[in-house]
Amino acid sequence: MGELPEPVRDVVDLLALGEPLTLTGPGVEEAEARGLVRVDERLEARLAHPLYGEVRVQDMGRLRARRLRGVLARRTDDPLRRAVLALDSDLDPDPAGFLAAAHHALRLSQLDLTERLARAAGDGFDARLVLAYALTWLSRGEEAEAVLADLGDDPRVALPRAGNLFWPLRRAADALAVLDAIPDQDHDVIRAMRVAFTASLGHPREAFAEGVRLLDRDLDDQATVVAALGVAAAGAVLGEVAAVRAAAPRGYRAARSSDAVIVRFGVTDFHLLALRLAGHVSELGALAAERRAESADVPGPAQLMGLVLLGQAELAAGRVRTAARVLREAWAGFTAIPEHEFRWRCRPPSPRPSRSAATPTPAACSPTTPTRRTPSWSPTPASPGRGCRRRRAR
Repeated sequence: MGELPEPVRDVVDLLALGEPLTLTGPGVEEAEARGLVRVDERLEARLAHPLYGEVRVQDMGRLRARRLRGVLARRTDDPLRRAVLALDSDLDPDPAGFLAAAHHALRLSQLDLTERLARAAGDGFDARLVLAYALTWLSRGEEAEAVLADLGDDPRVALPRAGNLFWPLRRAADALAVLDAIPDQDHDVIRAMRVAFTASLGHPREAFAEGVRLLDRDLDDQATVVAALGVAAAGAVLGEVAAVRAAAPRGYRAARSSDAVIVRFGVTDFHLLALRLAGHVSELGALAAERRAESADVPGPAQLMGLVLLGQAELAAGRVRTAARVLREAWAGFTAIPEHEFRWRCRPPSPRPSRSAATPTPAACSPTTPTRRTPSWSPTPASPGRGCRRRRAR
């Protein structure tokens, strides 16, 4: 870009740190005339090429960048954007603002950002609890357990701690012990958690009956999404597709308004399984595409889980090559979080089945693949091999 006049450099630097922005003045006009900036019909300015921003961020001094982020943070009305900019700015820390933004990021499934904001919010109870949620869903169960154990016996800690012990850490007995230790067992959310645990432990009839009874009641959002998870898991293998069709949308709606938003991917997984086992293959694509669209621009586990669901839907519909491509992409992403429970769902099929094992899938040849036994009541997708050979024979 060469040497820039100070007003133009200020415009380019502000956009490099926080585009798009509504900017006016001679500096913006000159930057636009030089081809560095584009201004749309809403008068929002953006850099004409991403490299311009990368060059300026690399050359920008730390103190200048902190000052300009402070300028941007003061200008924005978006609480989440303000908090993100303020994290690395010269503004005084705002723990309350960071905490509110952490909750917002959690409900957007932006888990890495949730962790950063929650840590910046300090050592208060609420900040540590949000941090634990993020760590759990990042499959960093040991770290989450350390945070939750440190929070003591507060009733608000028991449920996320039990869930963390049960799913990421796979310590079912310890998770049930945490639930049993809650003094007042007469809470819908505790019953809902037991339904989800019971289904996962291979007792679908018991889980299904209790889950359906629970969903007939007026539950809060947290209890609703967990009960829906249990009903969908149990109903899928019992052939209760009508009940799953009724329960799953309730879980999706409840998840969006609670800190358990990431659980909607688990509900969707079992919803897809129920439809597939019942032969309703034509419904799979729209459901998986909806979850993929919600998560496509969200970095981290949510994006990868959306890919897995889409890949499984494509596989069930017989589009094996597409499924293999999507699932391999998900597999590559999960190498950064190898303990994530969705990882075992993305072992990609080979579009050219062979009787020999000469070309193993990436999952099979990975030395870091953890040994994991699939629950007996949760069937894995059948190998497409024979179907592909029959089609070629015809």
